[in-house]
Amino acid sequence: MRSLFSAWRLGLLGNLSNPKAALFVTTIFASTLPPSPSAMLLILAVMIMATLSFSWYTCVALVFSSERMADLYSRSRKWLDRFAGSCYLLFGIHLVANR
Repeated sequence: MRSLFSAWRLGLLGNLSNPKAALFVTTIFASTLPPSPSAMLLILAVMIMATLSFSWYTCVALVFSSERMADLYSRSRKWLDRFAGSCYLLFGIHLVANR
């Protein structure tokens, strides 16, 4: 069994090395922020993203600490990954088509 810090560090490294998260946030910022945002708007955007990320990962940790939910996710993971990948692909096509 991992220590609390070891589990936290593993999760942090996994998320920091995941290019999908960075690309997703970058596309959201690129498509919604004005061409020359003010410093206050940039600070606010970063604060909002940090708050949303912290809230999301806290909820995920709480939900998946249940053995029942972890088992359900393990059985459904392949189809959920395909669905999420399709959403990313469609969002990218939408961005390219509307430029």
